[in-house]
Amino acid sequence: EDWELGNYYVFNGTRWARKRNIPGGIHNFDMVAYEGMIFCGLGVLEGEYPIVCSTDHGETFTSVQMYKDGALLNTTNSEVVRVYDLFLFNDGLYAMLFMSNGENEPVLELYRYENGVFVYDNQWWGKLSAIGYSNHIIGAKAALGDHMFLTTGYLYTTDDMENLTQVAFPNDEAVFDLVVYDNCLYALCCRMNEDEKCVISVWKKRDGDTDFAELFSFEYDIPAISFAIQDGCFYFGMGNSLIRHEKNGTILMVEYK
Repeated sequence: EDWELGNYYVFNGTRWARKRNIPGGIHNFDMVAYEGMIFCGLGVLEGEYPIVCSTDHGETFTSVQMYKDGALLNTTNSEVVRVYDLFLFNDGLYAMLFMSNGENEPVLELYRYENGVFVYDNQWWGKLSAIGYSNHIIGAKAALGDHMFLTTGYLYTTDDMENLTQVAFPNDEAVFDLVVYDNCLYALCCRMNEDEKCVISVWKKRDGDTDFAELFSFEYDIPAISFAIQDGCFYFGMGNSLIRHEKNGTILMVEYK
C-alpha cells in the first residue's frame, strides 16, 4: 500500500482488526497509552515529525511537534527520521529520537512530553553500546521501582533517564529481553558454550535487590529472542535472524516452580 497512512492492529477478543489511520506511518515502531491518549513512534520522511497522538481511542491521529533549544526541531536533510522507543517512567512520557543523513554522526536524543509537545531532554549518543542482534538500538525495556532498564544486548539501568549504568553478568551473557512479573524483573540472556550451543538463561531481580540471580538455564541450537511468563510457566520464542534454521519460530515452554 502507499505511504500516506500506516497501520496498527486491535485485538477485539476473537481476532485482530486492522486500523489504517496513522498519517505518514511508513513504520510504526512503538505504541503507548499515556493520560488517556495513544502515542505512536514512527519512521517518517525528512521534514516530518516521527510521533503522532490520538485523543479519541485510536480513531484518528495527529502529528506531535518536537522542540529543541526553544525552536521547532528541524528534520530536513535526514534520510532516517525515527522514534524507535517510547518510555513511560516516573509518571512521564519520553521518546528516543534517531536521525541520520548517512554522512555525519547520527542523532540519538531523548525528548520528554510537556504541554502537548515533545521537548529535548538530553542526548544519548555515546552512552550506549550494542550487540547487533536486533534492528532496533534498544531491544527491550522495562521499569521496576524507581529504575528503567533497557537492553541493547548489554543491559543498562537509569533512575533519571540521563545517566546510564551498565549491568554486568558473570559470563558476559547477551541480554535479549526483559519482563516485569509479580514485582520482579526477569532478564532473558544467551551465550555460546565451547560446543557452539546456545546457553539460554533466565535471571531474576526483585525490586530493591542489588544484583540479578540466575533462575535456570538450558542449551538449544538457536537463541531465545523473546519470552513471556504466565502461571508459573516461561514461554520462549526461539529464532536466529542471521541464518535460516528449521527451528526458527519454535516456542518452548519451561515450567518453573
